[in-house]
Amino acid sequence: MIQLRPYQKTAIDAVCAAYDQGWRQQILSIPTGGGKTIVFSALYDALKSRLPGKMLIVTNGEELVDQVIQTMRTVNPSLRVDKEMAEHKADPTNADAIVASVASLGRKNTPRLQKYDWNEWDKVIIDEVQHSTAASYLNVLNATNVLKEGTSKLLVGVSATPFRADGQALGTLYKKMTYVYSLRQAIEEGFLVKVRGY
Repeated sequence: MIQLRPYQKTAIDAVCAAYDQGWRQQILSIPTGGGKTIVFSALYDALKSRLPGKMLIVTNGEELVDQVIQTMRTVNPSLRVDKEMAEHKADPTNADAIVASVASLGRKNTPRLQKYDWNEWDKVIIDEVQHSTAASYLNVLNATNVLKEGTSKLLVGVSATPFRADGQALGTLYKKMTYVYSLRQAIEEGFLVKVRGY
């Protein structure tokens, strides 16, 4: 059983509270090394009474997909967590959560999106949220209906750096910056080491 750090628990409570207030598209900002993956993995259980359906986690690249799967299984040992990427085909009928690479699931006209009954999927997590205005991410978000007006589904984007270098606004997709835990806070509270320049 993973012991949550105080700020991780605060982040989870903040998401639940914001959901109860009607916020369906949220962003969490936690620095690299702060355990973002643990936070969104723990959201599955925290939201169960509100959102009893399945969870989709979309990320970028095989290494990240495998890391997320490992953390999801550690935090939620009773869940079936499948992989949707390249030659790996998830089983949406039997999986409780699926971790997908955006290149596989978000590719234009991919038949992979058609095998999901999106009514069963009520939690969508976007890792590295700053990329989510790209067409591949939008293909997934539109298929899942998490952006639909009046939805009860939840979209959570997470990142250490929730802004885009090209200035494109994330506010077109996400309506609330729910929780920010800064690098300075993490260092001051002893969870990350001080930054050194070489």
